[in-house]
Amino acid sequence: MGNASISPKGKKTPVAKKKKSKARRVAGKIGRALLTVFLIFVITCTLVGGAVAFYIINFVTPQNINLDSANLDSTTFIYATNSKNETVEVAQISGEQNRVWVSLKDMPENLKNAFVCTEDQRFYEHNGVDWKRTISSFGNLFFHFYETRQGGSTITQQLVNNLTAAGKNSSDYGRKIQEIVNALDLEKRYGKEQILEAYLNTINLNEGCYGVQTAARNYFNKDVKDLDLAECAALACLPKAPSTYDPRYHPEKNTERRVNVVLKNMYKQKKITKEQYEQAINEKLNIAPKKTVSTRGWFEDMVITDVQKDLQTKYGWTADYALNTIYTKGLKIYTTMNTDVQSAMDKIYQDTTNTKYWKQYQGAVQPESAMIIMDYNGNILGVEGGRGKKSGNLIYNRAVDARAARQPGSTIKPLGVYAPAIELNKINWSSLIPCSKITTPDGKLWPKNDDDSNYTGSMTVVRALAKSVNTVAVHIEKDYLSPEYTFDFLKNKLGFTSLVERKVVGNKVYSDKTLSIAIGALTQGVTVKELAGGYQIFGNNGLYYKPHSYTKVLDSKGNVLLENKIKPIQAIGADTAFIMNKLLQSNVTHPEGTGRAAKISGLVVGGKTGTTNDHKDRWFAGITPDYVGVVWFGYDQPKDLGYKGTNPALVVWRSVFQLLPKHKKDFPKNGDVIQERYDPATGYITSTGTEVGWYKVNGYLPTAPVDPELS
Repeated sequence: MGNASISPKGKKTPVAKKKKSKARRVAGKIGRALLTVFLIFVITCTLVGGAVAFYIINFVTPQNINLDSANLDSTTFIYATNSKNETVEVAQISGEQNRVWVSLKDMPENLKNAFVCTEDQRFYEHNGVDWKRTISSFGNLFFHFYETRQGGSTITQQLVNNLTAAGKNSSDYGRKIQEIVNALDLEKRYGKEQILEAYLNTINLNEGCYGVQTAARNYFNKDVKDLDLAECAALACLPKAPSTYDPRYHPEKNTERRVNVVLKNMYKQKKITKEQYEQAINEKLNIAPKKTVSTRGWFEDMVITDVQKDLQTKYGWTADYALNTIYTKGLKIYTTMNTDVQSAMDKIYQDTTNTKYWKQYQGAVQPESAMIIMDYNGNILGVEGGRGKKSGNLIYNRAVDARAARQPGSTIKPLGVYAPAIELNKINWSSLIPCSKITTPDGKLWPKNDDDSNYTGSMTVVRALAKSVNTVAVHIEKDYLSPEYTFDFLKNKLGFTSLVERKVVGNKVYSDKTLSIAIGALTQGVTVKELAGGYQIFGNNGLYYKPHSYTKVLDSKGNVLLENKIKPIQAIGADTAFIMNKLLQSNVTHPEGTGRAAKISGLVVGGKTGTTNDHKDRWFAGITPDYVGVVWFGYDQPKDLGYKGTNPALVVWRSVFQLLPKHKKDFPKNGDVIQERYDPATGYITSTGTEVGWYKVNGYLPTAPVDPELS
């Protein structure tokens, strides 16, 4: 029998005592370890808290937000110029269309309670900052208590963000500290009722509605004082994600949040009875039809978006604050628009049933189109983001939106292949280039030509560009340039931001640093604005100006908020630009040129067509002495347009350009270029040549080799 742990008289033996003593020692060690961790945590929090307090006391001062003037919105004016260089007003943006201030006493109690119960349950208890929520939100950044990042902003803090340029994003700790200081200061100077009134009149409730009164009219065609409980709850869903919970466009998501969050919170906090709760969750909202509002033009929307982005970049403002500033702070925006150019474009683009301009395709859905016209200093003079009547404000713009990027086809060749190769003196006007297909690593013959021709032998540069022969462009890229060189040239010299260096999707790697770049087969494509910006170098001695839609923006007191002073990049030499200009003109005048239909009587025209795989996109990029213009034509959901007949993008381009005011008769001359006769069979300059070309004085002149015996 082993050692017993209990004696016959019930007393513990030494073995039992030893086990108990060991357990106590282990428990003691665990306790001391936990205490140590706790003390370290407390000390760390104290040090961090002290550092933050020291920073706030010494470096952060409140911005003294004035709620008394928060409802004083001003109209913003947008200006343009006409062909007489006269400044004219083209649009007014009034904050009153987007916000109507209403007193708190004219708001239903249910509305106030719905927002407080949802956004800030301890609103009437804290002093501007809910420290419990703030600490929880801060701790979640490090310890991840919750699956998603938790917001800690109170109604007061949200109001601060609505009325100030608080910062770029919620992860900006400096912005958060400034927000806290402003909120604490605001609550010292104003009462809860004043703060809540200002908040409910400035909150973004989507569809251009800032404040509950405008939102009530927009969604329910009612004044805010007439909203019922369910309607109040529907509006209270919006601050979290205005577009996501829009009751008009996302009724299911609004209903889910209204029932499971807003109304449930109101019931739990005893702001409504059970009967009111049940009635409200079963009520079906009666959303008012979308009202027809004054629709701005494509240019006005483009400049608003550009100014918004630039305000964010320069001042670190949030997107909402920047847009709100444009709508309500009485700015003066001086655009680059030429009203005569824009009017000519509008005439063609809004007359979509006229078969002179628009080819009609089978089916109810017709192809779309977009266009930009610029001068040679990067000033955008006119823009069309789609065909027909514009359906709303700040909508999808096919000319400038990055999502609208499409493969440019052969319109990329002058920019990425011919111009760089001439600039490097690798080729000239009459260089003979192989026009046969190359063999790819997997043994296939590539590329296919647009007209399905299988060329053999060689072809001069001028003829290859006129006929848009893909194989010649690929040979130049392979033999004289490189995909890497073209990629860097387009990106760094011509501002093409949509190019893809390397992108992995699943197990497939995509990159524009391949030979496909020579024929415009790009991963994401390019925008109309990018292409127009590139083509300006062929009419201004090789200078690239970043395309822009405004010159300056003034605040209500006349101070300059933004100003576009564009410094040009010398993308190619003036001699190269002149030769490329003549090559593009040849594309219109050459008997085999794909741009022959762009001819306009009495006007010097150059340009290049573009067609993508399966003819899903058609392009024309054209230049005249006054303007550079680019047109894209295709379906939003890409499908075959057919190849036969005149390029529809070219037809639209010509129709618009026939209406434009004209000032200059020809492009400027260049003294570093000479005109010579050449033999198209050999490419050599010769006095007996049958064709005429343009060559650099200081470049490679293709003369026939001299026989040593004859010399």
